[in-house]
Amino acid sequence: MISAVLRNTILQSSIPEEFRTRLSSIQMAVVTGGPRLGNFEAGALAALTTPVFSAVSGGLACVVGAFVVAWRLPKFASASAPGRD
Repeated sequence: MISAVLRNTILQSSIPEEFRTRLSSIQMAVVTGGPRLGNFEAGALAALTTPVFSAVSGGLACVVGAFVVAWRLPKFASASAPGRD
């Protein structure tokens, strides 16, 4: 719930008006479909290995993904909404 409020606040405050509806649609598709794809992946991996391996590897993949984003997009961490400094 909190993450949805934060995502919506970032979207509304940092995206130009002419792109908000398009990006809101993309956000809705990701929020609706993302967890289902993740559940499918975790369930399939758990069926092939063990539930513990599935959970641990999923957590490690999230941590690695965060580091990759930080490494490849260093300006992302210091980004601010237009007009705010």
